[in-house]
Amino acid sequence: MQPIFSQVFLYFPHRKSDFSITKRKAVIMLDFKKILVPYDGSSHAKKALNQAISLAQCSDGAELYVATILNSTIPADDDPDQVDMAEVEKLIPENIPHKVLLEMGEPVPMLLYLAGEIGADLIITGSRGRGALKSLFMGSVSSGILKNAKCPVFIIK
Repeated sequence: MQPIFSQVFLYFPHRKSDFSITKRKAVIMLDFKKILVPYDGSSHAKKALNQAISLAQCSDGAELYVATILNSTIPADDDPDQVDMAEVEKLIPENIPHKVLLEMGEPVPMLLYLAGEIGADLIITGSRGRGALKSLFMGSVSSGILKNAKCPVFIIK
């Protein structure tokens, strides 16, 4: 399979005293192999997943890990925010290697644990989660991941 490259234009001034700018074309290959995407079905999570798919297509051999964390304090039958896992599978193109993970627990510690277990070299998360009231708390999930993750974190607004 041919790697997909991202094209970037770099601008270099000729000299400090010269204000003209030279435009040079550079080709950059992204080197992310394992991308973790927390997913709760919200619009921000869908944007994060779409961005992760785009990055995976630009990275040679990248694998997506889409993780849904169910809060253990709410019974699954009573949870109005239960995520349709079949929907997640439909969103990811067949040519991208991926795994869909479903875990129970507190979101931040569980996501950090999963990132360590799979050896994630990037976490892509939405800035907020589902619902108006939950957005106050879900914003703290992305913040908690950002503060404690051992790999780069990409937050999608």
